Amino acid sequence: MGKTTDGDRIRVERRHVVDEYNKTLHTPEQEREEQLIIADFRQLGYDIDNIHILTQEIVDDVNIAKLALDWLPKIRETGNRFYMIHVLASSTKVAQFKEEALAIAFEQYRNTNPLDHIIRTHAANIILKLADDSIYREILALAKNDTQQDLDEDGLFGMSERPLIVRALGKMSQRSEVVDELVRLLDDKRGGVCNEAIRALGDLRNSKALPYLTPLLHSDDSYVRNYAKTAIAKI
Repeated sequence: MGKTTDGDRIRVERRHVVDEYNKTLHTPEQEREEQLIIADFRQLGYDIDNIHILTQEIVDDVNIAKLALDWLPKIRETGNRFYMIHVLASSTKVAQFKEEALAIAFEQYRNTNPLDHIIRTHAANIILKLADDSIYREILALAKNDTQQDLDEDGLFGMSERPLIVRALGKMSQRSEVVDELVRLLDDKRGGVCNEAIRALGDLRNSKALPYLTPLLHSDDSYVRNYAKTAIAKI
């Protein structure tokens, strides 16, 4: 029998953490809170038995988006927060509540348990959807935050949200300093950050980025090469 390595021990510990976390997602408290949420949706005319059903299609009803916004600050149970932030991220009407939606998305992104990476990803999607120059500093702070767990080989702590935040910097065309910030992120090889920084530079269409993108055409990483080629073509 082979010797147990530090990597094996870490993987066992991580699986234990995830298993214990998963036990918190389906509880009597979660079910009671879900029934209160369902009652509000039924008042809107949605005869549903669970809130999961609301995440299975694009949300076009402005009243659903508003109800999700109203509930999110009050929800205590993780499973219900997941479903409501999913509903909000899927809504085509969320821009009608831009200020409120961004405030909730930032709160969910910053204060969520790191294991709630799907909640954080939905929050990041809302931020990306609604981003503009007015929230540049908030987005930059999150984009530069490299304290999150990286994707390990078992995928237990995979985080896909930070690259979405980095991509949002590509919508900051009125900020002259944003190109320099994105260029710095090109050296970050964790979790797709570099790829999204390249895409954001392409979205900005600023020729200042060309000297930094051109060498990436010769990268050993085929994804980096392809993203760089596409970004340069846009500029």
